[in-house]
Amino acid sequence: MGDSIPHLFEGDQCASGAYGADLWQKYFSTQALNLGFGFDRTQNVLWRLNQGELHGQTPDLAVVMIGTNNLADWSSVLACTPAQTADGIIAVCERLQQNAARIIVMAILPRSTPNDLLRQRIALTNQLLLQATAPRPWIEFVDIGPAFLAQDDTITIHLMADGCHPTTAGYRLWLAALLARGALST
Repeated sequence: MGDSIPHLFEGDQCASGAYGADLWQKYFSTQALNLGFGFDRTQNVLWRLNQGELHGQTPDLAVVMIGTNNLADWSSVLACTPAQTADGIIAVCERLQQNAARIIVMAILPRSTPNDLLRQRIALTNQLLLQATAPRPWIEFVDIGPAFLAQDDTITIHLMADGCHPTTAGYRLWLAALLARGALST
């Protein structure tokens, strides 16, 4: 559940090409529903949940990747603060708890350059999420973001070619994190 990052795991195309299609087909297609949508923010996910997106469904696990669009500074949408973004992600999880027994919240992946304000806002949001999820045993916070960075803290292009969306190699990292947590039957 989330934005274009989980959406593209299913293999739809974006400017740089198809990404996780083979992985999705092999590991998720028979046991998962992809509810990621491009450009979504926490508000959009909450709206969909409140409109019954999971009505009648009780998944064992929900995986949430949302928040990067909340922090982006676009001309058409005001950026949220890291605290507002973390609060929105927790609100999504609390709403999801009505349907799912267990929730994995993926940290927001790094974007931009090492000293850019967006990168700093993402790091702060992830720190706030780590703190907010700690007292909630039904949420597991998973941060694979450091694996996407080179030694000089620049984004590793073969893992995230467009600086935002993982490549197939990047989605393999995400898959490995989920498999390590027993999130999928293989």
